[in-house]
Amino acid sequence: MRVLVINLTRMGDLIQTIGLLNAIKKKYPDAKTDLLVMSGFYEITRHFDNINMVYSFDNELFNPKLKDDFWDVFSELFKIVDQLNLNNYDLLLNPIVSKQSALLAYLINAKEKKGMLYTTNNEQKISSDFIAYHLANQHQLGDHCLNLVDIFAGLVGQRIDFSDYNLNVDNDIEDSPSLRKLNKFLNRSNAEIKKIVGIHIGASQSNKAWDVSLYFKLIKQLVESNEVLVILFGGYNEIDYKSIFSEIIADNFLNTIGDYKLNELIFAINQIDLMVTNDTGPMHIATTLKKPIIDISLGPVSKWETAPYSENTLIIEANIQCHPCSFEYKCPHWDCHYYIDPELVYYAIFYKLDIDKKKTDFYLSRLNNNPKINLFVSRKDIFNFQIFYPLFKTVLSEKEYIFEAKRFVWALTLSNNLQITKDDFLRLYKNYFDELSDRYQISKYKYADMIKLIQSISKYILNIIVYLEKIEYNKKSLDKIKELLLYVKRDKQILFNKAKEYQVIYDWFWFATFKESEIEDENINQIARSTKIVYNNLYSQLQFFSELLNYNLLD
Repeated sequence: MRVLVINLTRMGDLIQTIGLLNAIKKKYPDAKTDLLVMSGFYEITRHFDNINMVYSFDNELFNPKLKDDFWDVFSELFKIVDQLNLNNYDLLLNPIVSKQSALLAYLINAKEKKGMLYTTNNEQKISSDFIAYHLANQHQLGDHCLNLVDIFAGLVGQRIDFSDYNLNVDNDIEDSPSLRKLNKFLNRSNAEIKKIVGIHIGASQSNKAWDVSLYFKLIKQLVESNEVLVILFGGYNEIDYKSIFSEIIADNFLNTIGDYKLNELIFAINQIDLMVTNDTGPMHIATTLKKPIIDISLGPVSKWETAPYSENTLIIEANIQCHPCSFEYKCPHWDCHYYIDPELVYYAIFYKLDIDKKKTDFYLSRLNNNPKINLFVSRKDIFNFQIFYPLFKTVLSEKEYIFEAKRFVWALTLSNNLQITKDDFLRLYKNYFDELSDRYQISKYKYADMIKLIQSISKYILNIIVYLEKIEYNKKSLDKIKELLLYVKRDKQILFNKAKEYQVIYDWFWFATFKESEIEDENINQIARSTKIVYNNLYSQLQFFSELLNYNLLD
């Protein structure tokens, strides 16, 4: 079996594809899997397992070069497409929500395709429940409740464990001045300092990166403690900051900003005991190397979507309503950055390193004493998806309860469990709820208005299901089918307009739309049957959600 995976994104998203590569191997042990990436990130794939061949596009292919040199770009595009088509792929997977990737997937031949695609009629098609979920939640980052690693692995119907998510390290790496400097630093005679903290500054966008002045204060405090070695990482984009940190001169501090090639960076990160960082490619590298992580989650970053895929990662984020914001949002205050104090991160580092057990309670008390900050740790839930729980038991707010109820229904949806009985549903939720109860103080909330809205719009869903069933079994009267289709169109319009009143449930309607896009039957009766399944599932999602809002496990 020959498989092609397309991922034309940044390094972080590409590393998260490791879960999909391992899931393919798990489902199709004899498959040969090829990977199509942008040339700028080709090097990282040398450290991936379960790859047969890697193909790459010029980074500038879809950028300004396209306008200036259209025919050369067109020629390069089809040269690679023609080369790929010689492989006669059995399965093509496009896990990325991207029109460019979807159009490329259309041009490449494969017996079966999954992910975000385009049809021969130039219509968008979502051929995967997990990608439909992902796209349905793009409109509001705060709705994300699954990690991209779980989403990508779900493309082939698999779950993976944290242990399945790893990179290979090149231990026979060629010697270089940068590595000699690293080895000299690590071999210092100060035997009392045994733990190494790696800190990576910068990010792909400035609103994702903690302020350099705050990193400076943190590093200065760590160095002055003389209890850890500190290695500062940064890429070529952060090279202008190198001189700022050069002011810190100490035997237990090494400034490596701009020093490493990718394979050297991986080798260096493998030497540390803890990584402190924002949402960056090196954060994901450290995760795959099984390094403990402190993730400072800022701006548009949703911990649910892109946090390190590992157990016991510590997430630090501001307790602020506007986080996560959109990637395009121009923030007037940046409070989510400045609420996170360097001293708090300092205490979090020593808590994670557990250097002095006598001081652990002290560090914990300092971490638990700041109402502006939320601290979360990562685990696996009863569905084997990554989940985050608060480090300290705290009150589950009304909004958070809605989030957890929705997350549970999404997990049911993506586990193909929407047809379970009500008793089995409540039993399963009781298990999920018991995990929450261990970590939250759960109060009773009333959701009468939302339940009323759901029951109101559910009537239209039932009407649509009835009309579709009549179409499904109508083999004779074309006029009657046309009439019923008008009723379906009318009630769908009413239904979607009403659903917009509550954005909290609107992602399920997007999901239904994307699932409808997957239907390609030519027979009207079969189309009606497939569409009826979509709306039966939408009805189940809303009824289960309403049940959770109405059902109080505290009684």
